Amino acid sequence: MGDMSRPRKRLLTFNDPQPLRIDRRLAMEIGFLESVVLLQLEFLISISHNEREGQFWTYHTLKQLQERHFPWLSQATICRTIQSLEEKGLIVRGHFNRSGFDRTQWFALNYEGIAQLKSIRIGEDAPILQSATSVFQDAKPVLHDETPVLQTEVTIPETTTERTTEISNNNAAVPASGDTQTTAGVRDVVVALVRSLADAGVTKKRAERLVARHTPEQIRNQLAFLQYRKADDPAAVLVRAIEEDWAVPAEYQKAQAEREKKDRLRSRRRQKAEEQAAEAAAEEAARAAQDNWWNALEPVEREKLIAQAETALRANNAFLFVNGEPKRNGVMYQTMLDAERRRLISELIGEPK
Repeated sequence: MGDMSRPRKRLLTFNDPQPLRIDRRLAMEIGFLESVVLLQLEFLISISHNEREGQFWTYHTLKQLQERHFPWLSQATICRTIQSLEEKGLIVRGHFNRSGFDRTQWFALNYEGIAQLKSIRIGEDAPILQSATSVFQDAKPVLHDETPVLQTEVTIPETTTERTTEISNNNAAVPASGDTQTTAGVRDVVVALVRSLADAGVTKKRAERLVARHTPEQIRNQLAFLQYRKADDPAAVLVRAIEEDWAVPAEYQKAQAEREKKDRLRSRRRQKAEEQAAEAAAEEAARAAQDNWWNALEPVEREKLIAQAETALRANNAFLFVNGEPKRNGVMYQTMLDAERRRLISELIGEPK
């Protein structure tokens, strides 16, 4: 028999050099997914060199978190889990992206909240900083003058090759810190977006948080898409659509295509009407020029031109004379004779026929 006192070797070992951590007591206290995500964020923060507001942060998009750390979870689940951790006061989110349209999210630990847990303790190297956590608490007004919604600080990558991704092609003008007028304009945009979200049934607090964390374009788009989602709870669907950046609904695309088709039809009709109006104006101007030239002629010259017009009429419209001479005072004859007269005048004064 072997030596029973000697520890046995483990039967299974991980190929991943940095496997996720699971703590039973923490999972029971805050939830399984919350515990897994919290411990992974803590690991990422521990190796990060991005220091802001007196503490270290790690930043990722939802897509990056899914692909690199939680591939078995959907982005929606990751988003809800992070939201839960934030609501429990265990993490905070920051806004340090240079572009207001950058969807990368910054995470830090809320040591004050973590200190309240019974299943975990804070290490000696983790300071509890009032100033660091209070800046990002939900109670902070969205319209705080010292922290505009569109931050102007430069994003520092976690590695020399890593860059923040998922930035919109639209370049937004970011207000300078001393530009009071521009800052007021941003504030107006924020107020309008919060009001629109509230009108859609979103609570004011949640609306302010959405506006602080997402781009105006993303919020406006999801507001426009909402009526095409056929949701039983529109407000809840709107919140999730903004947080998870849902794709454009097929019904909206269909309606948009129909609107564009009608716009093209109206544009063609308007263009045709403008062309017809231009042709009518040109014809009116030509007739006015012909009449002015005709009125300036001596009577003898007029008779001569009428005789030329009658000769041309006979040559070009022989059917009028098949049964003898037509009625010279008839409407058809006078109309066709006048057309020949104007054609001759047009040739004489150099105007196009």
